[in-house]
Amino acid sequence: MNRCSLSRQLVLDKDLKIFGFEWLFKDLFQDGEVNARYATSYLALALLNRTKNSFIDENSKIFLNIDTKFLASGLIEFLPKDNFVFDISLDDVEMDVIHHMRSLGYQFSLDNLDFSSGWRKQISSNIKEFTYLKVIASTLDENDMEDIKLLQESHTIIAHKVENKTSLEVMKNLGIEHFQGYYISEPINMTIEMVELSKNSVHGIYKLLQASTSKHELAEYIEQHEDLKYYFLSYCENFNFESDSTYDLISELGITSFSNWVLMLVYSKVAV
Repeated sequence: MNRCSLSRQLVLDKDLKIFGFEWLFKDLFQDGEVNARYATSYLALALLNRTKNSFIDENSKIFLNIDTKFLASGLIEFLPKDNFVFDISLDDVEMDVIHHMRSLGYQFSLDNLDFSSGWRKQISSNIKEFTYLKVIASTLDENDMEDIKLLQESHTIIAHKVENKTSLEVMKNLGIEHFQGYYISEPINMTIEMVELSKNSVHGIYKLLQASTSKHELAEYIEQHEDLKYYFLSYCENFNFESDSTYDLISELGITSFSNWVLMLVYSKVAV
C-alpha cells in the first residue's frame, strides 16, 4: 500500500454548518521543487478513490487549488463537475481556458482576494467566470459593505483567513455567509492508504491509448490488471453510471475523459 498525506480545512456557512472543504496535498516537494501538476493529480486520485476514502461528504464542495498549467492540460475534465471547485490565484488567471471550462459546467473560485489591492480593476471584465470569491478577511471593513452586497448578487463570497472571533463577527455584519480560516477550523491532517499501482500497468494502458486501441482491448487490459481495475471502478463510482462492465463504463465516460483519467495516473506518479 502507498501512503498519501492530505490536509483539509473546513468552509462553513452562516449557521456554522459544513459547506465544503479545501483540500491540500502535503507532500508537495519533488526533487526540492514544487511540482503542481504532480501534487494536484495525486490529490485528485486520492479524493476520487471513494471506496477507501469515505471521508468525502457528497453534499459538500471540494475546493482544490490548481495552477494554469494543470488547468491548460485539460486534466480537470476527468473530475466530476458537481463536487469540485477549482481555486485559482489572481496572479495565475488564464481567462480563455477558464471561460472554456466554465462553458463545460466547471466552477471556479478566485482565491486570496485583497480588497485593498485594486484587484477589481484587474479582473472586473472577467469576474463573471468565477462562482466563488475568497476574500482575505483582514482586508474588509464596514466601508466595503455596499461592494459586498453588489458582488453577492452574482457570486458566493467566502471570508478567507478568519483568524479570531472578532473577525468572524465583522464578516457576519458585512453580510458574508461563508467562512474559512484558523478560527473556523485549523487544517486537519490525515494519512490514507492507497492501493499500489504498478508502473508497468500504467505504462501499458498509456501505450494502448497512444496506439488508438479499441475500447474492447482497453477494457480487456484493465480487467487483466487488478490495480488498474480498482482505480478505474473507484473513479467511475463518482458518476451515476448504470453499467458495471468495464467496456460499458469506458463508453459512458467517453474516450476523452478516459484518456484524461489515464494521464492523471501518469502525472500523479503514484506507480511504484
